[in-house]
Amino acid sequence: MSLIKTTEESFEFPVLGFTSDGDFCGFPDMDILTIAAPAMIKRGMHEGMLLIDNGNNQWVVRSVRTKGRAARWTLLGILLYLPPSWRVEHELEKLPPLSLDEIKDRTCAAVRVSWYDGYEADGQEDEFEALLDQVRSARDVAHIYQVLGIDEFAGL
Repeated sequence: MSLIKTTEESFEFPVLGFTSDGDFCGFPDMDILTIAAPAMIKRGMHEGMLLIDNGNNQWVVRSVRTKGRAARWTLLGILLYLPPSWRVEHELEKLPPLSLDEIKDRTCAAVRVSWYDGYEADGQEDEFEALLDQVRSARDVAHIYQVLGIDEFAGL
């Protein structure tokens, strides 16, 4: 198993991220991919994350190393005790590419785990199924990212 560093890989952005606990997120560019909130690092949320780019390439994150602060403390951050994010470097294992249908299936499963309860609580099951239909008809990863309006992981 050969590991590569995040910055040594050529990703076709955006990149979808699937955490080992079933959540998902998105990374629009390398800057956001290589930023992590301290709580994310502490909870090990990056380890085991599957990354899939717009070219249907996939990697699994085997480890994460902090490289320094990505930003300085802000007044709001001090008042709310939100420490600045870290710049990180992942060690990745490249996996075989996926078909677009496999990516859609994985995304729909993650959306169902992460979002369904919110739609159900609001009585919006039909809207939820319409959202999944849009994912199923996506033409590429970038379209999936756009349809879902995915939050950037760095903000978590």
